[in-house]
Amino acid sequence: LAAHLREELWELVGLYDEAKRRGGQLDFVDLLLKVRNLVRDNRDVRSYLQQKYTHLFVDEFQDTDPLQAEILLL
Repeated sequence: LAAHLREELWELVGLYDEAKRRGGQLDFVDLLLKVRNLVRDNRDVRSYLQQKYTHLFVDEFQDTDPLQAEILLL
């Protein structure tokens, strides 16, 4: 069903993003994207985190999404 509605929902997604922007709000995916971009694009931040956290334990790794996995790998 989602595949069939994909094109129909783009306008709604745009309206939702605009409402968040106007309200100065972020949702969970926005937070993940900002963290991923910061860690990926800022070498100093990435180095600091890699030195501070030398080991990570991820419970239920099968439940992480690709964005969360990318953050962990960085």
